[in-house]
This record gives sequence, structure tokens and C-alpha cells, in this order.
Amino acid sequence: RLRAAGLEIDQVLATRVRGAVSADVNFGGTFAAPRGTGTVEASDLWLDETGPGIARVDFDATSRELTLAPLRLALGPNVVTGNVTIGLASRTLRGAVTAELTELEPLARSVPVEWRPAGAADLDAQLGGTLDNPTVELTLASRDLRVAGQTFRTVQSRVLFANQVATVTEFELTQDEG
Repeated sequence: RLRAAGLEIDQVLATRVRGAVSADVNFGGTFAAPRGTGTVEASDLWLDETGPGIARVDFDATSRELTLAPLRLALGPNVVTGNVTIGLASRTLRGAVTAELTELEPLARSVPVEWRPAGAADLDAQLGGTLDNPTVELTLASRDLRVAGQTFRTVQSRVLFANQVATVTEFELTQDEG
């Protein structure tokens, strides 16, 4: 069982990811107010059979807060960027993540083939709330999405995840005639 800063790390996911990791870490501050800063980089990164990729995140950690900014993950042609701040003492979460997913299919290999999506999607997520009750405001835009034998020219959606409930505030599909 893996833990980092009191946060659980999904052991199943950890067995599916492989690559080389390096870290440059600097420690400072005082005994009463320690601080660590640095960069963590991963190369030759693979998720199951999808890769290779790279990941890089700069961090600034105190006993009260962990800031991950900027963060960047590129797996094949798919890129995720963002910044996240975790209040360790207050157990709060805030940040923003953007994903440009130009090839969905390799990322969805665990989805049954008849439902596996193909195409491209852009995601923007605003993170907030607490670690026990996070909120995510998600905007999804997709083009030429293929799912379950159907092709959708465009998909637009806005979803709010809060209080363990997903509320769809916008959902639009366009499809060619036929």
C-alpha cells in the first residue's frame, strides 16, 4: 500500500504505469517551517501499451501545502497540463487541468471494444473543494468522436462534480444525416 503526504496512491494504476523517474529536490526552511522544492521528471513513460511519454512537474511543499505547477504529461500525442494546490493541513484542493487528447482510443484500452471511444477531445477542468469532497467543473469538446458504432461530428458538454453527484449543465451532440 503506497501513501504520499497522507494521500492514497492507487496500487492497481501503479502496476499499469512504467518508466524512468528522476527527481531534483531542494530542502530548506527551518525545523518549525520546513520546505521542499524541486522537479520530478518521468521519461519512457507507458500506461499499459500506450506510450512512450514524458511527465514533468515542479513542486513546492511545506508542512501545510503542496503546489504542483506547472505539470505536464504527454503520452503519445495526448497532452495534459495544469497546476494543482493541495492544502495538506486544511485538506483543500484547487487548480486547473487542461487535456488535449488527439487520440482517445489508446487511452481507453480498458473499455470494452464495442464501447471504446475513438477520435479527439479537449477537456478543461477547474478543481476545488476538499480532499474529502472535491469539486470539478469539467468542460468537454470533442470532434469526430466514434462510440458504439456511431460517429458524432461534435460533442459539447459541461459537467459539475460536487457532493459526489455529477450534474450535466450542458450536453450537445451533432451528427451528420444518415
